[in-house]
Amino acid sequence: MARALLLLAASLLASTRVGAFLPSVGLAGKSVLSSRQFSPQTGGKVGCLVGRGATAARSRIATGGLLSCAAKLEDKYWDWNGYKTRYQSAGEDNDGPSVILVHGFGGNADHWRKNTQVLADQGFRVYAIDLIGYGYSDKPDPQSMASVNGELKRDLSSYLRFAKEGTPSWGPVGTTHFTDMGHPLGSGYNFYTWADQLADFSEQVIKDPKGVFAVCNSIGSCAGMQFAIDRPEGVRGVVICDPSLRMLNVKRQPPIGVPFVSALQTVLRETPVGEAFFGVVATENTVRSVLQQAYGDESTVTDELVAAILDPGKTDNAPRVFLDFISYSAGPLPEEQLEVLSSGEFRGADDKPSIPVGILWGDKDPWEPVETGRVYGEYACVDQFEVLEGVGHCPQDEAPQLVNPLVASFVKKHSGVAVV
Repeated sequence: MARALLLLAASLLASTRVGAFLPSVGLAGKSVLSSRQFSPQTGGKVGCLVGRGATAARSRIATGGLLSCAAKLEDKYWDWNGYKTRYQSAGEDNDGPSVILVHGFGGNADHWRKNTQVLADQGFRVYAIDLIGYGYSDKPDPQSMASVNGELKRDLSSYLRFAKEGTPSWGPVGTTHFTDMGHPLGSGYNFYTWADQLADFSEQVIKDPKGVFAVCNSIGSCAGMQFAIDRPEGVRGVVICDPSLRMLNVKRQPPIGVPFVSALQTVLRETPVGEAFFGVVATENTVRSVLQQAYGDESTVTDELVAAILDPGKTDNAPRVFLDFISYSAGPLPEEQLEVLSSGEFRGADDKPSIPVGILWGDKDPWEPVETGRVYGEYACVDQFEVLEGVGHCPQDEAPQLVNPLVASFVKKHSGVAVV
């Protein structure tokens, strides 16, 4: 999404007509298909192209109702090193496995409103969190977060031990460089900070001695996997939904293009142009248009959804955080994190990866194409790769009738609970 917005910003610098520059994305077809099996080129793993028809009907039964979470969950707050963090929860008194839901760029706990209670109805303890800088959590200035800046608490060069000899400094999706692991501006808004927030929340709020399952969307996938890497004893498994490919990362770009991207990011971040751009983006019409492009089924972009995404953008310092993140052109890539989780350092006594990863990916995602990301299924830690037919970038919200049973099945499988 950040890449799409940066492209929009570049266009806006050349014109004042906003609507003409929103990326043109085709909508999903309306045909109804039942599930069918296929064998993607993912290291022999068998995925499932999940459709909206018969599967959706079965899913309603499996999850105790498609929208049994219609009533808004109570907003709760947790103090994280002096910063307010908003979260929602359901099933806290359940005896089943614990699940933490992690949103993507511009999202918040409300983006999981169709999942939190439904998963709790399966017997899970479920928590949806607003990462610092998003939703209704605090949004401190990016340069004033030294007390929680995760990059300052790690030796980022240590990840070079996972790099393969001869890996170039930049390359396509699936190349693991392990260079440029830090935020280019030293901002506190980075995946290590968010990983620490998730770890501390799990330890201080969820308090499950067996650990948690992290279920993540978009950039939240990098935060969730970093959490697993940093606190492996606290994570039982990770599900990533349409993970961000991070196409603005310098490790994705040929060197000739890096100065242009950097210059545009500087203009947005340090001149009035950025504030003006945010003012264009943070409107009901623009948010609705962007979501309609991102979702395979335009009808699922409701007034409720638009408000859930837009309203937190009106809180203090939201523009500063927004502009800071689209300048985050370094840091870990998903494939680097999958490489770490597949390494010998993350193997159990049976020599199998100790933290399994499940991938769910909508085949109508215009920002993170599934065909580009299919290489992620080749990593040893990935034990399933499910393609969701007709679904876009936020499957947990667009197609909860598909996502909820897949998440429930993954959690049950990897926690020893019988799968019904």
